[in-house]
Amino acid sequence: MNEKIEQNNISTRLKIIVDKYEKGNTSAMARVCGVTETTLRNYFAGRDPKFSLIQKIIQTYEINLEWLILGKGSISKNYNEVNEDSEESVSYTHLT
Repeated sequence: MNEKIEQNNISTRLKIIVDKYEKGNTSAMARVCGVTETTLRNYFAGRDPKFSLIQKIIQTYEINLEWLILGKGSISKNYNEVNEDSEESVSYTHLT
């Protein structure tokens, strides 16, 4: 299931991640990612994040890279997850 929130850019999606995984605590996310809170806020304001930060985020929070970069698909790398809000099961079939 795709997130229903407006996700038109990576800055917005970074804010979604901090809200979902760190309960809005920017300091906690900055600490986990090894950057300053000011640096993280700059990314929230529209500055493009460095690849090293993107890599840290997708590994630490198990974020789907395509969702983070393009806003497509599910936020989570785990495609068979239960959505906490709707309790609907999400399942994807991989074509071979």
